[in-house]
Amino acid sequence: MIYSPSWDSWYFTISPSITEDTGIIIKCIENSKIRFDINVVDKKLIVKQQDLRNFPQLLFNFCDLEIELYLNYQIYNDLIITNNTGDIFISEYVTFNSIKIESSTGDLQLETKEVSSLDIKSSTGDITISNTSVK
Repeated sequence: MIYSPSWDSWYFTISPSITEDTGIIIKCIENSKIRFDINVVDKKLIVKQQDLRNFPQLLFNFCDLEIELYLNYQIYNDLIITNNTGDIFISEYVTFNSIKIESSTGDLQLETKEVSSLDIKSSTGDITISNTSVK
């Protein structure tokens, strides 16, 4: 599950690992006032944004944050992304049983080959789904 509570732009990418034995790799671009809390709870990967900015900085200091998630080649259960703003890319080489994405604004590019359940909600932004079948 990926959760972004702020209005900062996230650029979120899910891609396959370079080798099969690499495991899960997460790369984050942060700054001094914004960090990511990354935990595994009940076999769920949870990424939350920790915002240390004060109120005026929240209003006038938007920034771009980047998360790259590299997964082994296998089928994963559920992908849940809740995001206020930012782009999301999911590679064709990463497979989930179900995908649920809620985003206020930002582009979504989904290339995963097959999924049992697909639920995407976005207020604004382009949604591109290619080469994906829903069973």
